[in-house]
Amino acid sequence: MKKKIFYTSFLLLTILLSSCLPQSVQASQPTPNPATLEAGVVSTLIAQMTQTAAAGPTNTPIVITATPAPTIQPTATQTSTPTIVPALVPCDKGAFVADVTVPDGTGFPAGATFVKTWRLQNVGTCTWTPAYQVVFAGGNSLGAPTSFNIPTFVSPGSTVDISVQMQAPNTSGSFEGFWELLDPNGSSFGVGVSGNVAFDVLITVGSTATVPFAVNHVLMSVDTTDITTGCPSGHDFKLTADIFSDGPGTVTYAWEFSDGNISDEHSLDFPGAGTQTVSTTFKATATGDYWGRLRVDNPNHQSFDKISFSLTCK
Repeated sequence: MKKKIFYTSFLLLTILLSSCLPQSVQASQPTPNPATLEAGVVSTLIAQMTQTAAAGPTNTPIVITATPAPTIQPTATQTSTPTIVPALVPCDKGAFVADVTVPDGTGFPAGATFVKTWRLQNVGTCTWTPAYQVVFAGGNSLGAPTSFNIPTFVSPGSTVDISVQMQAPNTSGSFEGFWELLDPNGSSFGVGVSGNVAFDVLITVGSTATVPFAVNHVLMSVDTTDITTGCPSGHDFKLTADIFSDGPGTVTYAWEFSDGNISDEHSLDFPGAGTQTVSTTFKATATGDYWGRLRVDNPNHQSFDKISFSLTCK
């Protein structure tokens, strides 16, 4: 009877202590056989289990460090840039600038001679040379040669004045002639957006028609448009004017300047239609923007476009 009480007490104590131990300790401890234990052995076993429980588990804890997920940067959607292909500029192409002499509809007496001058611009990529020709393309040639050479070299972007002597027919009416350019290889070209439009001359002939006399254009230029120099000595700007007349006569003119000064009147005789060049100087002695222009009193009573220039004093 005492043994039953002993065994029962022992089993209850064992269960109680086992429940307090970690699983790793419980698994490592063998279950003792109560039939072979004496009271001292039980005491020793209880002491060991109590000591093990107090010491805690012997397993080294595993520390897991959480690694943050990498930040995914949004990827910008690339938009393709459209490629702009510039229009191809042809080697040979011209542009009409002005009728320097004999504007369309000019009247002449029957048989009168005159000089027709066109101003053209080279808007192609090739330089025009004196090997290029002006050729008659149709209509009435008005007594002009059917072909003649361009007078000078004309680089891309530059202008050229092309002149040819003509003669009015002996009968009354309107007469028109068409002209174009010819490269050294024999390929013709003209003016306009397409580069294939002919430039023309158009006159009227009648018994009462007279040779016109007017300055229809003045082309201004200056030796320098902007200069920095010491003052009050300043700088003498040289102004040049190309005067274009439609016919023979005397042109009277004066220079006008931005400071209000007007030069004395000068005269220039034209034996026929053509161009003559005059020049003058303007002295600037203070920092500022200036201009000069030509005023034609006879036959036009007209002031033409200004040319601007500036001085900076240091």
